[in-house]
This record gives sequence, C-alpha cells and structure tokens, in this order.
Amino acid sequence: AVATRRIGEAAVATDDRKAISASVKFFNTYLRTSLNANDVRSAYNVLNEYRHLTEAVMEHGLNDMTLQIAHHFKYYGQIAHAMGLGFVTETAAYDLSVLCELAFTQKAGCHDQLLQVFLEVDKEAETLAEEKALRGVRKAQVRLATYYLVQGEQTLAKKIFEDMRSETPLRLTSIRAELEAVDAKDFWEVTDRGINFDYLEPGRKAELATFFGWFGDLPRRASRVPGVG
Repeated sequence: AVATRRIGEAAVATDDRKAISASVKFFNTYLRTSLNANDVRSAYNVLNEYRHLTEAVMEHGLNDMTLQIAHHFKYYGQIAHAMGLGFVTETAAYDLSVLCELAFTQKAGCHDQLLQVFLEVDKEAETLAEEKALRGVRKAQVRLATYYLVQGEQTLAKKIFEDMRSETPLRLTSIRAELEAVDAKDFWEVTDRGINFDYLEPGRKAELATFFGWFGDLPRRASRVPGVG
C-alpha cells in the first residue's frame, strides 16, 4: 500500500491519469482482499495510504477522480458495515471527514459533493455490531461539524445536524460525552496514523455545545448501551 501510494503520487505529479487509475484499482483490490480475510488491521492501514493518495489527487485539481475515490471509500465502508467490521467503517468515515476538511480549506470544487458522499456512509443499525459502527460514523460526522463551526460555516454544520436529527437523545448524549472526555491527541500505541480519532482541539471541542444545542434539551448523562463503548 505504501509503494502503491508513492507510485500514485508520482503519477499525479506527472499528470499520468492512467497510472493514477491503476493505483486506485490496486487500492480497491487491497481493501477487498482485507475485508474478505476479515483483516481489520490491514484495511485500517490501506485506508490511510489510500487517503494520502486521494489528498494528492485533490490538490492536483482532479475533482472527478477525487469523488470517484470517495465513493470507493463509502462502498467499502458499507461492505465492512454489513460484515460486522465496524472499525473499518469508522475508519473510512474518519478519512472521508479529513478529505472534506481539506476540500473546504482548498476551496475545491468537489467539496459539496464530497460532503454528501460522507453523509451517506452510515445506514440504520440492525445488530449490536452495526450499532457500534454507526456510533463511530456519527462521531466522525460530529467532528466535521465542529470543523465547519470553527470556520464560521454554520450552514454546512447544519447539513450534518439534519442528517443526525433522528438519533435518540441518549445516543447523542453519550457520543458528546465520549468526545468531550478525550484529551490526548496522539494514540497510545505506535501506528502509521499516530492519532486518536476522537480527539478535538480545544476550539473544536468548544463547538460541541453549539452543535448538540441544536437538538434541544438532551439528558445530562447517557445510560450506557449494553455492549457499546
């Protein structure tokens, strides 16, 4: 995956569209192979390299290809969801949220469509494993909403709110509590990513009050959902 990402980045630098497409196809194959083997760790690492390549594609102004890859992220995230591999779904959602932030920062023409793809990752949970995955996706959505609020883009944050407004008050309260409780930016083990998905910088964490305030009066404390951390 690392080698494929480097090949893809070199192809982006020389505007070799066929080589970029070949790199994308290999990444999709790596993800399919990882899922078929129930190999969460490999999928997690492959998605990291795939996102880095996508960032290079976006920075080069290839909006159509960026959206194409985003749909692949959504597709494999949903496949993982159906297989009960919730952490892969959460990882795909996190990476899509990072791409949305980058697209907004760069004023990329694909931003609005990218946000829509991101909001389509989650599906209604039917099993306990799917419930865990859905919570991870919702956290990624809340993280992105806080980014938009810090940027003064309440309209974009409201799109995420509209997507989440049917959530139960107890689940919303527990998600907020979990995000507020994380103070360490770096994950406590050595990984290629080295980050904690739930960490928010102080300015973004302060916007949790704004975002969750749109849902009205929520319970002060959430009852723990059995089996859901």
